[in-house]
Amino acid sequence: MNKKMKQLNKNQYDSLKKLDASFNITLNCLKINVHNKLEHELAKFFVLWELLKDNKIAVSEAVFTNGKRTDIYDLNSCSAVEVVNSETFESMKKKKETYPCEVLFLKSEDILKFWKQRLFK
Repeated sequence: MNKKMKQLNKNQYDSLKKLDASFNITLNCLKINVHNKLEHELAKFFVLWELLKDNKIAVSEAVFTNGKRTDIYDLNSCSAVEVVNSETFESMKKKKETYPCEVLFLKSEDILKFWKQRLFK
């Protein structure tokens, strides 16, 4: 257990137990997948940035004990954030049913549009 994990409160530690420890769990670090679209990865960055600014603790590319993977897992609220672009309603419904926590779906284009306005005003 690394130093950051030792500083987790009970709620955060309980949230961490939902993750598969056989995968590399790195707190507050963005893991990218070069097979995803750049827009998807940039949107993940902005979501993680906001969580960290709010002193939240998160894991990107988190794998749950049931093998399901989410873009970002917020240990404070025990909730998953999925950045979506072209996912079907059925795909999102299945994730809601199979993830061991609440799931928030955010469109990558909406995240990027918000940040573009914020950065270039």
